[in-house]
Amino acid sequence: RQLEEEKERFQQLVENLREVFFVREADSTRVLYVSPSVQKLWPGFDGDLERVWPNFFARVFAEDREKLAMMQQNLSQPGGVADLEYRMHGPNGEVRWVWGRATHLGRAPEPDWIVGVIEDITDRKRLEQALSKMAKTDPLTGLANRAHFFEQGELERYRANRYGHPLAVLMIDIDYFKQVNDTYGHAVGDMV
Repeated sequence: RQLEEEKERFQQLVENLREVFFVREADSTRVLYVSPSVQKLWPGFDGDLERVWPNFFARVFAEDREKLAMMQQNLSQPGGVADLEYRMHGPNGEVRWVWGRATHLGRAPEPDWIVGVIEDITDRKRLEQALSKMAKTDPLTGLANRAHFFEQGELERYRANRYGHPLAVLMIDIDYFKQVNDTYGHAVGDMV
């Protein structure tokens, strides 16, 4: 009875996680359990682990698969832990960012398992990208702002020196532009 209560408590916990919880065999890709929250990353998942779960990892961006392979190496021994952010193709082809954390559990002679969580962090990554863009660009023109311009300029100067290439900077100035703003207003000046 106590074992049944523990099992039920564990089931409730896992099924109410926001993250995807999974258990798989350590020495194969055979997945033993995936929590229902996998529906958030894979809408329409029907619970057929043998058919669908391997395709889940096929959706990982090719450039990020090497990271996953390195993560797998960190999990090769019991007690190994790994975490990683990587990109996946979503069900509709959109880019999804996910964060995964896994650990290798097991004691001889019991079988070894990899247990972990996967969380969709796409919204957070989009926000980070938007903040980065805001910090580096002028909102009116969309061009690099002063700080980013000088940062990139310094990098280009180092590159030109390193490879012995010439470097040119072009500056365009509109004489008496202040008169446009003063006469017609800043909105017109922005359009000009």
